[in-house]
Amino acid sequence: MPAVNSKALGQSDERLGSWLQMRAERLGQRVALESLQHHSGGEALSFADLDRRTAVLASAMRDLGLSPGDAIAIWLPNRPSWMLVHMSAARLGLLTVPLNTWYRDSELSHFLRLGQCRAIFADCSFRGIDFHGILASAISSINAAGPRTLEWIIE
Repeated sequence: MPAVNSKALGQSDERLGSWLQMRAERLGQRVALESLQHHSGGEALSFADLDRRTAVLASAMRDLGLSPGDAIAIWLPNRPSWMLVHMSAARLGLLTVPLNTWYRDSELSHFLRLGQCRAIFADCSFRGIDFHGILASAISSINAAGPRTLEWIIE
């Protein structure tokens, strides 16, 4: 099978972190990300805001000891915070393991263990679900299965 030239398909070699930085320089205050609830109190972020906030969060992730190639789990609802965590991780070279907010302890422990996640980003107040209890049960299951890689829970 012949090789496919990704540039011929309109794709580029840009990385997500550098893509955002270049868009922030070029598009500045234009809206990059807007929540569906924006008009009723939601959030809209410009390219410049998103770039600045991802830089700050990536720096905080680095300060925790996370480094390129480490995996983090994202257990957040579909809101701007999800994209902020994902893009910050990309900026630092982290792998992301997206988790469905409907997952319960057995699914959660399976994916945290399988992904060898060092941190999980969660919104424990979403929809009144007992995320703390689910997470505690998942961590017990992970600990019983062997060495634990999960070091940080970030809300």
